[in-house]
Amino acid sequence: MERFWNIIHYFMYKADYKLHMLYGKIDPFSLLLKLLYRIPAFKRYSEKRGATLRVIDDGVDKVFKNPSYGLSVTFAGIYIVIFPMLFFIGLHNIISVLTNTLSPQYVQLFSICSIFYFGIPLLVSHLFIFRHDKYLKYFKEFDRKPKQWHVKYGRISLAVCLIPFVVLILSFVLGLK
Repeated sequence: MERFWNIIHYFMYKADYKLHMLYGKIDPFSLLLKLLYRIPAFKRYSEKRGATLRVIDDGVDKVFKNPSYGLSVTFAGIYIVIFPMLFFIGLHNIISVLTNTLSPQYVQLFSICSIFYFGIPLLVSHLFIFRHDKYLKYFKEFDRKPKQWHVKYGRISLAVCLIPFVVLILSFVLGLK
């Protein structure tokens, strides 16, 4: 169970970092900075201060890529809690629609259950991933795995990330009927 959650967390981290790299190519701020570097006076001033485009890009990459405290690993930790929560909420909605229990008591039951829907994934991620920084050990292990392993578990991770959205959308579709 611990290994499964760490695999999902690892691939969420990798996906978030790759999205950051893709966004870096179309980011308006970096495009503006590249245009400013075409001005010789700005380029000389920046290089005198040690702020070349490469140094700036490397600094931003370190902020995102660092597995100990980077933004990508932080976002992956948020996703690992939100996706199961979305799944439970969608499942709750499907059950309530199928049993025709849409009433004021439903709202009370939903608010009580939503504490568990948020608490259970939070507890699981704390115990299996973040406690004593277990994920760092797994990240090092997963980085050494062959490409076939990455492809296989990348697809499994994608399916695990898409299932909550499918269940949530299905619950809305069933609720409209």
